[in-house]
Parts: sequence; structure tokens; C-alpha cells
Amino acid sequence: MTLIAAAAIPLVAFTGLAVDTARGYLIKTRLSYALDSAALAGGRVMFDVTARDAAIQKFFDANFPAGYMGATLTGPTTTVNTVDQTIKLDASVTLDTTLMSVLGVDDVEVAASAEVQRQVKGMELALVLDNTGSMRYTASGSSQSKVEDLKDASLQLVNILYAGREEIDDFYMSIVPYTSMVNVGQQHSGFLTGLNQAAYSPAVWKGCVEARHLSTRDRNDDTPSDEGFVPAYWPQTATSLDWPPIVDTNESSARGPNANCADPIQPLIKAKTDVEDVLNAMVYWRHGGTMGNAGLVWGWRTISPRWRGLWVGGDDSSTLPKDYLADLLAASQPLSDKAVVMMTDGQNNIVYNHYSAYGMRQWNRLGSTSNSGIKTEINSRMLETCDLMKDEGIIIYTITFDTEGSSNQAIRDTYEDCATTPGHYFNSPGEDELTAAFIAIGTQLSNLRLAK
Repeated sequence: MTLIAAAAIPLVAFTGLAVDTARGYLIKTRLSYALDSAALAGGRVMFDVTARDAAIQKFFDANFPAGYMGATLTGPTTTVNTVDQTIKLDASVTLDTTLMSVLGVDDVEVAASAEVQRQVKGMELALVLDNTGSMRYTASGSSQSKVEDLKDASLQLVNILYAGREEIDDFYMSIVPYTSMVNVGQQHSGFLTGLNQAAYSPAVWKGCVEARHLSTRDRNDDTPSDEGFVPAYWPQTATSLDWPPIVDTNESSARGPNANCADPIQPLIKAKTDVEDVLNAMVYWRHGGTMGNAGLVWGWRTISPRWRGLWVGGDDSSTLPKDYLADLLAASQPLSDKAVVMMTDGQNNIVYNHYSAYGMRQWNRLGSTSNSGIKTEINSRMLETCDLMKDEGIIIYTITFDTEGSSNQAIRDTYEDCATTPGHYFNSPGEDELTAAFIAIGTQLSNLRLAK
């Protein structure tokens, strides 16, 4: 009997080793999966510490419940490297043995780790930003003007996307300020038809253009070779803004042919500092109204491959914008997305007796001279542009800011319908919500991959 008992000990130990090894393998697999999921979730909000830690814990707990297989957990611990943009998670569990205890081995420890590296995908991103006169006011809960709120929120998005780097390979941004018209930049006089510089004397054409209202080209990315643009010119017959003398300012005292011509488009650029400089220089511009459709279509043109080589003042102008994603896939080229983030604080309209991309309201270039009729028409044309852009695979994010109330329901509906999905639309009653919207968009535009 003694011999049998002695012989049984190695058999029990061998069986125990097999059982406990299998348990250890299962628990390590589950632990590794939980860490991978948690690291990916945390990486999406890497620079928001509170949100990051909450996401890590939530996803880890969901995939590795407390007391799983009777194990005692240590961790996970989080290590963040903002320079390499990596998040590493480590955890270990102590597992009581079963039959191996006959050999004096009461427990085993299993450890695992996961690491993700945050990476911004190849992308051309256009920021289309409302710079109209209403941006001089303050929004709910804000201590500064809405244009300052917009700058702060936009810079948050920039910080998320660049994540401490000055440049990112294959990542470019354009910035399109808009009011009731858009300034394409004086260097783009080649876009024009019928420019008479003498008519602007003693000034010169500043860069604003009218919409191509005689065709449907006010809604698409057809180039100047398809149809040129009429240079903007505030007529002296406008009694509310008679000139000379010329006064070039963003305030209501502005006088001259370039009145309400806001800051120019910044074509695609790569350096973070350059993007920040453009955003920081933005100011509101009074007069005219709001033409979101004009801002959006020019945002499209800054990233449309049909406009490759036409933009002056950006980076790599001879090779940008790149092809659409579907064409890159077909040609087995490195992939690069195109996206637009568009923001407004009010309804699309033309102020009576003020000049816009469609001239003056009384000129009836939009099929109506009434305020309501013009709003409806502009919203409709804007949605046509949205659909054409989405057909090309462009990702559209839209934001309404300080537009509460039933009177603004139409513009909120328009911006929600314009977005790629309802989840790409953000309504921001105040400053905090605006900042949160830009942070959320920056996070969604960031791409993650497992580093190990």
C-alpha cells in the first residue's frame, strides 16, 4: 500500500500540472484580451486623463470580471508615453492551484501586458469656420466672445491630432473662414473672370468672390477652368454702406468695395504652428449675413483632387489635394481620408441691402427676395453640396453653436442632415459644449493600431 501511495504522488502531480497549466493558459488569454481592449479604449482619449482612465477601467472590468476563475488580480497599471504616443497596460493574477498543492505549490502567477500606439492616419482635413459678426457676442456660460471660444475649441482639436508633434507624415489641414462670402486670397486672381482692379481704387481686390449663381456650380467642386468666379465688389449704390472714403475694418464702420471680405482661405498646410497661427488670427467680420453653403463648398475645394495644383500658399501644392480614398484603394496607393469640420452660430441669410456671395437680397439671385425664402434656398443648396461630398467619401462633421430655440430649428436640422451620420453632428449651446464637440471630433479622427 505504501508503494501504491508513493507511486500515486507523481501521477497526481502530473495531472495537477496539466490542469493548472490549462487554467493558467485560459486566464492569461482572458487577461491579455481584457488589456488589449482597455488599452485601445484608453488610447482614443489619451490626452483626457479622466476619460482615459475611466475608459481603461470600464473595458478591462467588462472583459475580466472580478474574481474570474477565483483569481486574485493586481493591476492594471497604466504607463503613458506622450512622445511616442503609446499606452502600456500591465496586470497579473495569482491563481490557487488544484492538485499541484501536493508538491507544495499552492499558487501560480500569470502576467500579461498590452501596448497601443496612437497614430493619425493620412488625412486632409478642412476646418470651415463661421467668422460672421454675431461671433462677437458671448455664448451661454462664456466669459469671452464666441470667436474666442471657437479659437480655443479648434486648438483643442489641433492638439489632439498633432499630439505634441510639429508635423505628421501625410497629414494636412486647410482653414476656411466664411461670412456671407469667402476670401480665396489675392494670389488666386487666376480663378477670376472680369477683374477690373481700377474699380477698387484706391484699394485693390482683396480676394472675395461671388458664388457661381448662374449654374449649379455654386454647389460643386468644378474648377475655374469650368467656370470662373466673379470678384466680390460692394457697390457704391448700397446706401447703407456708401463709399468712398474706403475704411478697411471688420467692424460696421467698414466702407469700400471689399467690405465684409473676411480673412482668406488657408490652403492645405502641414505644420502645427502654421495651423495655430491661422486660427489665432481669426476675427469676426460684421455686415452681410451668413452663407454656410459658400463656406462648405470652398472647404470641399481645398481638399478636392480636381483642384490639385491650383492652390497657392499651401504645402506640396503640386501634389495636393490627393485622390479620393476609393481611387487610392483602386490604385493600391497609401490611404488618406478627407474630412471637413464645419461650424456655425446662426442661420443662413442675407441682411437686406447688404452684399453677399449672391449679391444683395433685392437682386433676387436665389429665386426669392424674402428672408424666409432665402434661408430655405441656401439650406437646400448647402444640403446638395453635403450629399455630393459624401458621395465622394468625404467625412463631414457639423457643429451648431449657441443656436437654441425654435427659431433656429431649421439650421440645426440642416447641419444634422449635412453630417455623415447623426453621430457626426454636435449641437453646442455654450462654450463647454463647443469645446467638448471639438475634442470628440479630434478623438474620432484619430486612428489607433496595436503596437505590440
